[in-house]
Amino acid sequence: MKINKVQVISFIFSLCTSVDLISVMGFRLTLIPLIIYGIFILINKRTIDKNIWYVLFFFLLCTPSLFYTYDIGKSVGYLFWIIFNFIFISCVFKSLAQEDYYQTLQGVMNSYRVQIVIGAILYILHIQERAHVLYYEPSYFAISLIPYVVLVLASLLKQNHSLPTPAARPLDLFLCLVAIVTTKSANLILIFLIGFLILSLYGRRKLLKVAVTLVFASIAFMCLYFYAKENNDLIAITFKNIFMSDNVTQALIERAGNRWYRVEMAYDVALQHFWGVGIGAYTEFTLNNKSSYPYYSSLPWYLNPFGLPAISLYIEMAATCGWLALIVWLAWHYKMLFSKHVSSAKGSVIFFSLIISMLILIIESSFMRPYYWALIGICLAHSDKKYFPRRIRND
Repeated sequence: MKINKVQVISFIFSLCTSVDLISVMGFRLTLIPLIIYGIFILINKRTIDKNIWYVLFFFLLCTPSLFYTYDIGKSVGYLFWIIFNFIFISCVFKSLAQEDYYQTLQGVMNSYRVQIVIGAILYILHIQERAHVLYYEPSYFAISLIPYVVLVLASLLKQNHSLPTPAARPLDLFLCLVAIVTTKSANLILIFLIGFLILSLYGRRKLLKVAVTLVFASIAFMCLYFYAKENNDLIAITFKNIFMSDNVTQALIERAGNRWYRVEMAYDVALQHFWGVGIGAYTEFTLNNKSSYPYYSSLPWYLNPFGLPAISLYIEMAATCGWLALIVWLAWHYKMLFSKHVSSAKGSVIFFSLIISMLILIIESSFMRPYYWALIGICLAHSDKKYFPRRIRND
């Protein structure tokens, strides 16, 4: 059997961006292969992708926040990490997608399959109570799986792919169910729900796809109901507390814990600091300004938001990087998704994956995750005029 070079490289690099726990002074050692490959690309092409201007503009607009940071070293490191992520992660995956789009996706999807299997083994052996493999926590693992979930959902809904895309098999649906059970991640369930909704409302046969979505949602709800009755883990407790509660709103707030107060406080900080309080230094700011927010100081310890990161990426970005930086970030993403050069890519797995990732990050923080920048890189290939090489046009 012939081994495809692009697929192998994509598989390895996807695994490399999926490791949070192997690092030295905050640097992920598994990114070294991408650095080497990125340098090779720079030497060969002798140029950097034109989207670097958006990244540099974002970089410059984050700079004023350094005047207000409580951890200058950390903030400066975050600034240069932005450039690093773009050059050595996004540009690397863009280059792979341009060389062979189909095989790049095949490699990425294979890496997700392997990660789910490893996570299941760790869960069965009781090494991890909730599968997260080498991510910091299960919710990070869930977010990284978005392209894989979209691929499976698109197959279930018979979505026509605008670009050559690996086909999902029954095994993939089974692996998605395994991921839900082993991670016990509410985020992963939410990703499925949002994915079903967005894919159902796109393209032709909307009514049919909505009907299919409702059927699957009903089946999933019944499965959750019986699962919650027989089990007492995180998913079961969450389902019982929310969907079987007399007051769903109150149950949601209780399940969220201190998350609501973390979002609320970050929003207050963002409104009071136009230029931000220092990229990457939000927790340091809150710990040094407790007296400025007496309401949050009066909360019980388990609801207290001080010293904890903000929940929403966009509110966090406004609070730490400044409002102008947030506007540029969103404008760049809009260009990647909806500019006239990407019309042929609308409806692709990566197109939907980036949209769903952006929606999920409304309730999650940190835009420095390597797998998110890898997703950006593949999406950038859609907008490049040189994108459609002969190999893709002939598919």
